[in-house]
Amino acid sequence: MTRVAWIGLALCGAAAASGAALFHAARSIPMHIRAPVPGVTFLRTDTEEGPRLIVSSLRSNGVAAKAGLHVGDRLEAADGQPAESIEALRKDLDHDPAAPIALRIRRGTALLDVDFNRPNRGGHSG
Repeated sequence: MTRVAWIGLALCGAAAASGAALFHAARSIPMHIRAPVPGVTFLRTDTEEGPRLIVSSLRSNGVAAKAGLHVGDRLEAADGQPAESIEALRKDLDHDPAAPIALRIRRGTALLDVDFNRPNRGGHSG
């Protein structure tokens, strides 16, 4: 092989290693996700029990906060279905957009149910 070929091969190897490292790092970085729960943002994180969504922010005057949801609450289920990802949460909540939202959350060691009505689509109460 020529010297240029060796340099090219080394650069390709370094790029591949960098890409793999970035992919692994991105998987372990928590992502804040705006979910179909009005006024709530979730942080997706991996736990020993598997992936979970944790409330990372709430609109202070929103229906979820008024219903009792707190920052730090861990989402266990939505409408009775496990909600381990934002996709699962959307699927569970989108089946009936007019129905109230029923969440089961873990706060510390306690399991709690938080239920609330969805705000009007045109309103700002969420």
